[in-house]
Amino acid sequence: MAKSIADDLMKRRAALAQEARDLATKAVAEDRDFTAEEQAEFDKRMAEVDALEARANSIVEGEKRAKELEESFQQATGRSLDDPDESRSGEESEFAKWARDSSRGGAFDVPAVRGVVGRLVAGEKRDMSGTGGLGKASVYGTLWEYAIEASELL
Repeated sequence: MAKSIADDLMKRRAALAQEARDLATKAVAEDRDFTAEEQAEFDKRMAEVDALEARANSIVEGEKRAKELEESFQQATGRSLDDPDESRSGEESEFAKWARDSSRGGAFDVPAVRGVVGRLVAGEKRDMSGTGGLGKASVYGTLWEYAIEASELL
């Protein structure tokens, strides 16, 4: 497995914690309290130890989410994120051909597909509006409505 940035941060954290421990050990060995300078140095090191730990934990969590996302993508599509996208493989999709070749007011048949939650989403045939409006009945308005209804993120 590749060396993680979080591992480097945790090594720096361990070194700073050891330095803070050395300061405390020195004061205990001399049977005295910290001087003002030593206290400031100790507090500074401990604050940096906490900050490095938080950053490392954040990176580990991000790497975990990225791995889960990649696994989810592979399950949904049957291919790896490292694989070239179908649209980049040299073959143009049917929609891409239509979008490039159609004239204003043309139509495209959207086939029925299985949606994210497993329901069958019916296909539709819609003329593309030449008015360019952004009203509720426009393609933009319909897509936005669908995003609000179907999205678990919103």
